[in-house]
Amino acid sequence: MQQKNNKARLSFLALILALSPLLAAESPDVETILQAFNDSLKWQDDVSLRLTGTEWYFLTSDTVRHAEYVYHHDGKGRLRKIYDWHHVHKDTGEIVRGDDGQPRKLFSDGLCVDEAEGFCFSGMGDGNSKVIETLYIHEDGADCADRSIRRFSAIGLVLGRLPGTPGFVQNFLTADSVGSIEMEEMDGRPSYRVEVDLPEGSLSVWLSPEEGYAMQKWRLVSGMGEDPEGIKVLQALDPDAMDENTEKHVFECSYTNFQKVDNFHVPGEIKYTAWNEVGDKKELEREETAKITSVELSPDFDALGAFDFPDYSQVSSPRFIKKDGTGLSGFKWEDGKLVAPMDEDFVDSKLQERFNLITTGPSDETKEPAKLSLHVDNLDTGASVRIEKEKRLLILTVAGLIVLTSGWVVYKVIKKKSQHSGKAS
Repeated sequence: MQQKNNKARLSFLALILALSPLLAAESPDVETILQAFNDSLKWQDDVSLRLTGTEWYFLTSDTVRHAEYVYHHDGKGRLRKIYDWHHVHKDTGEIVRGDDGQPRKLFSDGLCVDEAEGFCFSGMGDGNSKVIETLYIHEDGADCADRSIRRFSAIGLVLGRLPGTPGFVQNFLTADSVGSIEMEEMDGRPSYRVEVDLPEGSLSVWLSPEEGYAMQKWRLVSGMGEDPEGIKVLQALDPDAMDENTEKHVFECSYTNFQKVDNFHVPGEIKYTAWNEVGDKKELEREETAKITSVELSPDFDALGAFDFPDYSQVSSPRFIKKDGTGLSGFKWEDGKLVAPMDEDFVDSKLQERFNLITTGPSDETKEPAKLSLHVDNLDTGASVRIEKEKRLLILTVAGLIVLTSGWVVYKVIKKKSQHSGKAS
């Protein structure tokens, strides 16, 4: 065993000695390394990806989720995420079925297109039929695209999503934030280990000089504290306060099997693991794997139909989420267009024009899409007061009309009787 370890050390030493003239000649500084790292990720800006993935989570420990993903990003404000998944039993591999005997499958289609002036659409439905039955429309498309598309599951891991933080690994690696950079071995190859301290914990990132400083692995080690409401949150570890009873949460993600695509090194496989540690005890919390089965840079998105609107005709009640959190539901389809027949105070003409960009077609050409009644909820206080005042005014107006009409009828009756009495005398 000792001889084997010595042999490995000698091999790594020989590798470092072989590379040392090149490394010494280049002498990359922190900014050069970080710039090369950021350049290594530019393939993500204009790409079409297909992935397969698995996910195990301790709260659903008996099952594993299998998924297929499609991801498009043109670097010009258009993103698309499509996935469908099903569960299998962890031990037997059998597909998990629902009460109806059908496999438990879910289909999701998220779309953010610049033509819709930043709208983001999130549709879901039964994975067996792949029909979208639930639709959310987000006015704040940028926020939705980041949370629901770029950060979503395996796609997020491929792009460098850092769980427990508001961003991606590359967002936190700057010349000002880096504590240290050191050369070390990673899977038998030289690697730069970059250390960064974050409010959520200590981040370590390994970059491969042999692959254009592409990311080989990252690890975030955090303490587990409580916020004022008693909810567990990630926090930086205090080295002076750490002991064998310190509760730590560890996130780790590795990138392997790189393939060279148009001078970029794109990882072929990704593995993500999260666990809790207290002393020598380790409790696994989550495991995810992803495999990129297809990657195409700068494709013809129009030819692919990458950003075409799906068929939303089976959605019975689309829901619109405004930037201020107001929720609007109860839209209707008219001539294949999504219409919100609402007061101009709530939906102005420009917003209605953007709604008109959402098109659909009835599943049965002999039938029109269902007409929906309008419902407005979660309105701000001023809007609610205004509606209440308008209701009172309407009631008073109707009541006044009733009184006037009744008075006119009484007047006519009395006048007629008076005329009749005069003739009789």
